[in-house]
Amino acid sequence: MGTLPGRLTVAALMLVVALLLVPTAAAEWPMDGGNAQHTGEQETPLIGPAIQWEVQVDGELMCPPATAYSKLYIGTSDGVLKVLDERDGHLLWDVKLGDSICATPLIESQTAIVPVGRVLHAVDLSDKSDKWTFEAVGTLRASPVLYDDLVFIGSEDKNVYAIDKYTGLLEWSMKLDDVIGTSPAVSGNTVVIGTEAGTVYGIHRNEGEEIWQVDLGSPISTAPCISSSTAMVGTYGGRLHGINIGDGDMEWTYPHPAEPALDPILTTPVTNSGLVYFGSENLYCLEVRNGLLARSHTTGDTVRGNPAIVES
Repeated sequence: MGTLPGRLTVAALMLVVALLLVPTAAAEWPMDGGNAQHTGEQETPLIGPAIQWEVQVDGELMCPPATAYSKLYIGTSDGVLKVLDERDGHLLWDVKLGDSICATPLIESQTAIVPVGRVLHAVDLSDKSDKWTFEAVGTLRASPVLYDDLVFIGSEDKNVYAIDKYTGLLEWSMKLDDVIGTSPAVSGNTVVIGTEAGTVYGIHRNEGEEIWQVDLGSPISTAPCISSSTAMVGTYGGRLHGINIGDGDMEWTYPHPAEPALDPILTTPVTNSGLVYFGSENLYCLEVRNGLLARSHTTGDTVRGNPAIVES
């Protein structure tokens, strides 16, 4: 499958940090979704609904930043990794890595792991040099995820890769049925990842073997979000699906298949306290255990950015 009709490219020239979105400097958000389960949850309290600073950067910002060590890490459309002071936004340093960066960096052990074109760079944060690089066959356009010393990432070449975080050596790869344009999620021994053919796979984390697969009938548009034993995945067809990560059984679908679909779901769901939140034409909140609507919030337009949960 080629590029999907209506695929959205988020482009902004101004990075604005508002405390409605970014917690205090003590908070860390070292990968897309906050963690390997993409729960999108941050315990550190906010300190006020006010813009603290804004900074103009060269190039377009195609993805959210990561935060760690009181710094922001952002990639730009011209292939530059920029590191900013989280307190005031001033540029600490940057490094040109290659082509466009369209995924959130992964920050771990003083290393930024950044997909750039077909190459995954592990950049030493102390001297800006590459600790290692890993080259895929196709473009890496989704954010990497770290779980138990392995970095997981999907590619346009239809492969999902598991890479040693220390050496950059390939532990395993598995060919799926179509292009992978979203991040995986990992819980226990299961890697959950979707393709543009609409298939969600459960893959054994260490062995790289398929445990199950389920066809959702529409291209996967979000990274999975995992709560307990349920992986929640959105599609361009406008439905959120709850899938059991143990056996791939479909637990629920929202809206129910007999009901009209929503607009395409463009945001990775987030979860807290047995509830899951996601955006479409409005912001929705469902019960994780059964997929029933708990409440919704009218937003006035399509929700295009992933929600995040901070305190309550």
